Amino acid sequence: ANMQVLAGSLHCPCGYEAPIEDGIIMADDHSVEYSFTESRKNETWEDVISRLTTNTIDMLSTQGQYFRSEPAFWETGQVYCFIEGDTELFLLGLMKATRPEALYIVTQLNTGTLTRLKHAIEQEDVAGQFLFIKHKEDLPLKPCIERFVDFLTNSTNSLYRTFSKPPMLTVTGYGLPGAHMLTTTLTFSDQSKYLADHPEEIPYMSKDHMASYLEQSGMSILRHDPLPSSRGVEIGLDVYPPEDVLNFDFYVLGDVLG
Repeated sequence: ANMQVLAGSLHCPCGYEAPIEDGIIMADDHSVEYSFTESRKNETWEDVISRLTTNTIDMLSTQGQYFRSEPAFWETGQVYCFIEGDTELFLLGLMKATRPEALYIVTQLNTGTLTRLKHAIEQEDVAGQFLFIKHKEDLPLKPCIERFVDFLTNSTNSLYRTFSKPPMLTVTGYGLPGAHMLTTTLTFSDQSKYLADHPEEIPYMSKDHMASYLEQSGMSILRHDPLPSSRGVEIGLDVYPPEDVLNFDFYVLGDVLG
């Protein structure tokens, strides 16, 4: 039977303790959350789908095809981690590649997003074993992860700037030797209205910054594909001006697979 703990506490022999709420390990309490407006705090799965623009759905579909284009990544790992899974539709699309015998860890800072994704996975009867963890910094894990999935490893969400280091670099510290990652990055074309209105984000959105960021992961770049640009898309809580051109790149990081 598919047994799970919906409410209670996690007590580790090492002394670590964390509450469990609705099947989610609360490695950070509710004092740190994304700042949702009241109207979006309690969004349902249907609410999320209904407000996605056609351009956003096309962008997510294209990126999903690239993430699924590495069969060895999905067929050989035993422990996977979806880093900061804040785009539920995208992650649910990737769940077509999951396997019953593998463990899939989903990490996020926002409880509402984790809850929606957890319920959607249960409703869709997705194959695999799942562990949901709300965290900002440390995870209640020893190094055990073989495969990382990180949709848009950089973000314009200012909350990321409060982390001691970026989420991708925090979570990859729990990887085993030889771990691999699939990720995409976001940069803006020149004359971006968003960056003109948010000049503090400019250093984080450059190609040079992203190259340095990926180098810090300690993984080799095995594959790099520029993806189609997009306009008028919504990513997580960010809605970009329709005139802005967003550029995306797909990466496979790690040692040679297969």
